[in-house]
Amino acid sequence: MRDAIDIALGRTPFPGPWREQGACRQVPTVVFFPTRGEEADTAKAVCAACPVAGPCRDYALGVPDLKGVWGATTEEERRHVRRAAGEEEAPADEPESPGAVATAAAPGTLLAQLEILTGHAGRWARVGRFAGRDSAGALASMLRTGRRASPPGRWRFEGRVTDGAGSELWARYEGAALDDAG
Repeated sequence: MRDAIDIALGRTPFPGPWREQGACRQVPTVVFFPTRGEEADTAKAVCAACPVAGPCRDYALGVPDLKGVWGATTEEERRHVRRAAGEEEAPADEPESPGAVATAAAPGTLLAQLEILTGHAGRWARVGRFAGRDSAGALASMLRTGRRASPPGRWRFEGRVTDGAGSELWARYEGAALDDAG
């Protein structure tokens, strides 16, 4: 079991230095990977007292294939959050929620904000705020490398640390990609 966990974590982006402050470091890793039928209550209790639960949750929401409990959320709970935000589609065998629009990003989501920004080429805009100092940088990296979807075209993404403990995601649309131009 431990080898499978290490292999799964080895294929995901590194969570960031905030992980060193995680309450989970004092608990056996297996607690955060309950097997089918096991409850995640023990892991969630550890997360509830953790000083970095917010950045942990932000990180986990940005890595769709991440297994286990992160930031007091299970894989299924994170899937529901991403679907509600329009960032993940339901499987073909699962019915979509009533009123779901398949052709456009849901209002208020990152994709919707980026679609608006395509009308303002060359302009930087803040498109997200996070509680963790490293969360925006991690998401910017995922957007730059294609691990998170963005509208077609050339984009620049930056994670910027704020004066407080948080961070902000900034984006700039630079225009249509050469293969998008026709």
